[in-house]
Amino acid sequence: MNYGVEAPPPVSSREKRARLADRLRRVSKNDFRCPVSSAQERLLFLDLLQPGGPLYNVPSVVRLTGSINIAALERALRNIISRHAALRTRFERGGEVPSQVISADVEFQLHVVEAADAAGADQWIRSEIRRPFDLSSAESLIRATLVRVDSEEQLLVLNLHHIVADEWSLNVLFRELRDFYNAEVCGSDSRLPELAVQYADFAAWQRQWLKGDSCRTQLKYWRLKLGGKPPATELMPDFARGATPAFEGNTAARTLPADLGRGLKVLAGQKEATLFMVLLAAFKALVHRYTGLEDIIVGTPIAGRNHLETEGLIGFFVNTLLLRSRLDGDPPFDELLQRVRSTALDAYAHQDVPFDKVVEALHPERSLDHLPFTKIMFALQTSGCRNASFHGLSVECVDVDTGTAKFDLTFVVQDLGESLVARVEYNSRLFAAPTIERLLQHFENLVCGAADNPSRRLSELPLLGEEERRQLLEWNNTATDYPKNRCVHELFEARACGQPNAIAVAFGHDSLTYRELNDRANQVAGLLASHKITPGAPVGLCMERSPLMVVAMLAILKAGGAYVPMDPNYPASRLSFMLEDTRASILLTQQTLVRRFPHRGVTAICLDVEAERSAGTPQNPPNRVAPDDAAYIIYTSGSTGQPKGVAVPHQAITRLVVNTNYIELGVADRIAQVSNISFDAATFEIWGGVAQRRNVARNSNGCRAFAHRLYQGTPRTRNYSDVSHISAV
Repeated sequence: MNYGVEAPPPVSSREKRARLADRLRRVSKNDFRCPVSSAQERLLFLDLLQPGGPLYNVPSVVRLTGSINIAALERALRNIISRHAALRTRFERGGEVPSQVISADVEFQLHVVEAADAAGADQWIRSEIRRPFDLSSAESLIRATLVRVDSEEQLLVLNLHHIVADEWSLNVLFRELRDFYNAEVCGSDSRLPELAVQYADFAAWQRQWLKGDSCRTQLKYWRLKLGGKPPATELMPDFARGATPAFEGNTAARTLPADLGRGLKVLAGQKEATLFMVLLAAFKALVHRYTGLEDIIVGTPIAGRNHLETEGLIGFFVNTLLLRSRLDGDPPFDELLQRVRSTALDAYAHQDVPFDKVVEALHPERSLDHLPFTKIMFALQTSGCRNASFHGLSVECVDVDTGTAKFDLTFVVQDLGESLVARVEYNSRLFAAPTIERLLQHFENLVCGAADNPSRRLSELPLLGEEERRQLLEWNNTATDYPKNRCVHELFEARACGQPNAIAVAFGHDSLTYRELNDRANQVAGLLASHKITPGAPVGLCMERSPLMVVAMLAILKAGGAYVPMDPNYPASRLSFMLEDTRASILLTQQTLVRRFPHRGVTAICLDVEAERSAGTPQNPPNRVAPDDAAYIIYTSGSTGQPKGVAVPHQAITRLVVNTNYIELGVADRIAQVSNISFDAATFEIWGGVAQRRNVARNSNGCRAFAHRLYQGTPRTRNYSDVSHISAV
C-alpha cells in the first residue's frame, strides 16, 4: 500500500522494462555488474567488520510428509535460481561503491542427508543454519538440504543470506517452489509469468532516486522526527553488557487467546487503525510501564515494495522505520493508539529513504551492538504461503532457532488467522529466559486490558497475573509485632532490669553485665546532661572498639542525643567535615584520638578519663525523646559525590532487631561486633543484643544455617584482639 508517497517505479517505461529484462536474460559468457542497493552496502560493511558469522543467515525449515520426488524438487529449485537474478549474485568491494555481480548460472545442488532419528535431524539442522556464506564466492547464496528422517518424513532446509532475500522473499520462494514442483511432478507447465524487472533494476533506480528532490524531502521529515538526538530506547537487561558486542540469542513464544485476537481486530476497525498499530501501541505501553520512559522509539521492518513489479521478486527490499511516540501525561490507551497511528502513517509516507541514509543525515551516537536510536524491534507477520500444498505432500512450517539475535529484543506477533502468537527473539547475553517469559505474560495481560476497555489510562492497564499478585502480597506482608512506641535505650533498660547479671558485652578478658553497662551509661548520660544536650542534638562519637564505645553510644541515647559514628581510621578532613556538617557541639572520644580534632566550638570529652569522674548516678534518666526522633546519623561513602548524612530514628532500629524476621536470636547466641561503627551493619551487630527471644517460622533453611554459623557460640572470626561480642538475650 502506498500512503500518498511518490511512487518509486524501478523503471520509467514499458520499453525500458523490456530492455532491462532482456539484458539480464541474455547474460551468458560475461557476468553482469551493477551497483549494490543501500541496504546491501550496509550488510557488506557489517560482513567486513565481522566476517564469517551466521547473524544474517535467513533460514527456513518445512516438514514434508509423504512420498517425495527429489529430482523434481531439485529441478524446481534450479528454476527459481534461474528466474531470480538475486540468487545468482556475488559481491565485490572494489571501487567507490561495491558491486553486485550477476552470473548466468551458478553451481547448485540439493543435498540429501539421511538422519538416524529426529534428534539427529535437529542436530544437523542447527549446524546447517549457522554455517556462514562467503559473499564474494561464485557459490549461490542459497543452500538447500533435504534431511530424510524416514521414507515418509523429510525436512527441507533452505538457507539464504539476508543480502539477497528478506521475509517477503521467503514467501515468494515457497510459492514458486510449490508451482514448479507440482508442474515437474505432473508434467505440466508452471505458467509463471516472466519477471518484468530484477533486483538489480531496483538497486539502480534507488541510486538515482537518492540524488533527487523526493529523497531530500523525506530526509527532512526524519530530521524533524528524530531531532534532539534522543537516547536509544532499551529495556533494562538482566546482565551487564560485555566489552565486545555479542549476538547470541534465544527465542520464546506465547499463543494469545483466540477471542483476544478477534477483539483486537475489532478494536482496530473501530479506531480506523490496523492490527499492527494496535499491537505496537500495546508494546510501547508495555515498554513504558517497564522503564518509565515517555519518549519511546521502536524499530520496525517494512517491506519496501511500493510498486507492483517488485512484489514477485526475491531480493533484499526490506527497510527499517523508526517509530517515535510520546507517552507523557499517562494517556488513555485509545489516545496512545491515535498517536501511534499518526506516527506510523507519516513514517509510511516517508519510507523510501534507506535507514542508512537517515543515520548518515542525523549523525547519532553509533554502536556495533545496536541500531541508532533504539535497541528493540517490533513487527507483525501474517501467515505466508509456506503452508501451501505440494503434490502428494503435506507441508508444515518448523520453527527455527538460529541461536542468534541481531537486536537486544525483537518482539514479533504472528497473525495465523485464527490465532495470534507473540514471539520474542532476545539476546541471551543480556536477558534471562524467565524475564522474557514474564514479558510475554505481561504483554498478554496488558493487551487484554486494552481490548476490554481502551479508555483506561496506561497506568491502569493490568500487568500482573493472579499468581504474581499473590506473590507480591506475600512479599509485602512484612508487618511484625515490635515495640514501635519504645526507644532503643528504653528497651535496653528493660532488659537490664530483667536480667541484670547476664553478660552484655565481652571484649578480650573483660566483660560487662547488663547492670554494669546500664549503670556506666547512666553516669556518662549525666555527664552529657551537664553540657545541656538538647533532644535530638548530634553528638560526635569517635572511639576504638571496646566496651566503653558501647557505653558511650547508649549514654548519648539516654541523654536524648543522636550519636554520629566516626571511624578513627578516617582521614582528618572527613572527620572534620562530619562534625561541621552535623553542627555537633560535643564529641566523645579517647585521649589517643583527641589530637585529630583541633576544632573550635566542639567540646571533646575523653571518656577513658572523664567517665570515672562523671557526676551522673546509676539511676535511669527520664526519657527525653520519641521513637521517631533520630538515634544516630550515619554518613554515606561519598563515592558518587559529597558524603550525605542519614538520620535513623529509634523506631527503625527496634523494627530491625526486635521480633525480627531477619534472623533468629536466642539467649545462648552472641553477636560478633566486626563492623566499624560508621558502617550500617554495626546497627544490627550492636543493638541486636536487645532482641527478644522468639521463633521465626518464616526464616528459610539457608537463612537459619547462616545465622547459626555466624552468630551461635564463639564467633569464628579472625583472631583480632579488638573484636567485641554483644550477647543476645
